[in-house]
Amino acid sequence: MTRKILLAGLILLLLIAIPLSIDGIYLDRHPDDLKSKYTSSESKFINVNGMNVHYRDQGQGPTLLLLHGVNASLHTWEGWVESLSSDFRVISLDLPGHGLTGPDPNEQYSWQQTAAFVVAFANQLKLDKFHLAGNSRGGAVAWQLALFYPHRVNKMILLDAAGIPWEDPLPLPLKMQLMPVSKHISTVLTPKWLVRQSVDSVYGDPDKITPEIYDRYHSLLLRKGNRRASSQVLAQTFDQEWFHSRLPEIQHPTLILWGTEDQWIQLKYGQRMHKLLPNSKMITYAGVGHIPMEEIPQQTALDAKRFLL
Repeated sequence: MTRKILLAGLILLLLIAIPLSIDGIYLDRHPDDLKSKYTSSESKFINVNGMNVHYRDQGQGPTLLLLHGVNASLHTWEGWVESLSSDFRVISLDLPGHGLTGPDPNEQYSWQQTAAFVVAFANQLKLDKFHLAGNSRGGAVAWQLALFYPHRVNKMILLDAAGIPWEDPLPLPLKMQLMPVSKHISTVLTPKWLVRQSVDSVYGDPDKITPEIYDRYHSLLLRKGNRRASSQVLAQTFDQEWFHSRLPEIQHPTLILWGTEDQWIQLKYGQRMHKLLPNSKMITYAGVGHIPMEEIPQQTALDAKRFLL
């Protein structure tokens, strides 16, 4: 049965790949080739756990640490940085397996392991206590950090965060990446149309997506090691019922922000998270998708500012 599934998956991917092979097959890109385009004057690099971590540290005031989701990068927070750096010290970073940071040499990609990495990063910057915001997988990492390192977190913001047991069909781009044979083929075959479809699916209003956004998501995924890391990140398993029992332990003041048109983690999961977190408030955004801080940065940043101050 397993061989039949693998063969069927291979045939499906070949059917997709053959007509799109010119567009779909890309070599890994060296990080030095990407730095000129995806770093800024605020970009810095620091060694954490054997990784040369790309981050930006901007503004003054209480520290706000920002964690992005799967296949994203610190660029997803640029609107927040612009809006909030006059009131906060805003620190964003490319998490392991993403952006210019690249893969973890020890391949530690669970939410709890990534939370431990974020603490190690904070230690390197001598950050004692900070506000924390996370989107999607970054939201799951954020609340895991608040759970296991409660003394490090002041207030927390969760934007369309992962963590509540998923009971719906997976979005097509995610489903394709999780096919048994995909973890091998996806390190070579990365069609632009699939990345475009994935980006379209996280916006409530695709008209807000520029060609530069599509190009950024595609180019940074090609960073050497990121495609393999992406398949490993998405393949992580967890005890889903465990989250129901542990979320209520988090006492930090928490703001939950959610797009009503989120196709990846539907609004009902945010509402369940709101019920489970004892000290939370929730704001929803009509017509907005999975990454509200990128789709409507000014409005979400203003809500974040009001909550944090």
